[in-house]
Amino acid sequence: IKSLHNQVITLTRLVDDLYSLSQSDNGVLIDTSHNVDITNIINNIANQNEVRLADKHIAIQRLYDHRQPMLLHADAKSLAQLIGNLFENSYRYTDQNGQIKINLQQTNDSILLTIEDSAPAVPDAALPKLFERMYRVDKSRSRANGGSGLGLSICENIIKRHNGHISAQHSKLGGLKIAISLPIKDN
Repeated sequence: IKSLHNQVITLTRLVDDLYSLSQSDNGVLIDTSHNVDITNIINNIANQNEVRLADKHIAIQRLYDHRQPMLLHADAKSLAQLIGNLFENSYRYTDQNGQIKINLQQTNDSILLTIEDSAPAVPDAALPKLFERMYRVDKSRSRANGGSGLGLSICENIIKRHNGHISAQHSKLGGLKIAISLPIKDN
């Protein structure tokens, strides 16, 4: 029964991810006309994840002033989903006793967000494929960790709907670095 229950949970997550991807494909419910404080969204999601990251002995380092608001025209709900997906990936694919670094900077016309984690690394050949639907670096490990291979595709769609840019690269910490650029105002 426990095995069946776990399979149902996995299938439920997959259906939820497919639904989210479908919505992000069509831009459903993404309204970028509101001023949103991205610092607040990041802080809330980091705070929500601190306990479970601590259980895995993963330290979060915030390389920005978490009291300083950074406003941009965006959809708060979809940005929260984006950041939540990135935290989930870091949790799933960072070894115990690892670390996550979050940096947030503002330029004249955009906000730059980077989230990077420690080992394990992603192979060079996998970096350009990470945003492809259903792509998983290590199929057996991803399945064991509950990944559907849709999270980064959803993130990419959300960033595109905000006229931004997202990329993946190697982190100096030994894992993955996701770099995001979001315009402060609608284009």
